[in-house]
Amino acid sequence: MKLFLLFLFLLAVVLEISVTTVPFIFLALLFLTILYRNYWVYVMGFFLGLLLDTLGFRSLGLTSTFFLVFMFLVLAYQAKFEIFTLPFIFISSFLGSFLYLRFFVVQGFPLMESLFSSLIAVCFFVLLRKLSNNNFLDLDKRYG
Repeated sequence: MKLFLLFLFLLAVVLEISVTTVPFIFLALLFLTILYRNYWVYVMGFFLGLLLDTLGFRSLGLTSTFFLVFMFLVLAYQAKFEIFTLPFIFISSFLGSFLYLRFFVVQGFPLMESLFSSLIAVCFFVLLRKLSNNNFLDLDKRYG
């Protein structure tokens, strides 16, 4: 499973740097933050941000800082809101991808790209819930 996750993250890095402007790494880190709520997600976000900065010829640490701050904000809101719900996934992925695209990728107003990445996040969330209902994942034990 770890090798599969590593392959998916490497594929996401390659796609994000070379092919598309959809923030796949951001969406993956958002889901890992929501699912696992553990410190290693912060470490992964830091190093993936450095990798994206290096491959995207940006100042080192900007993307890492954005990822860490956004993951912290998501976990800070877990006390006020239920973060494993469809509306939270949609709103957080929309706001996060809008800010990420605005500051790091697109020069202009990235509304359509943000909507598209939010739809990807919602579809992935629905797929996770469906796999959870089929006992493929143990999300029901973790989130009820």
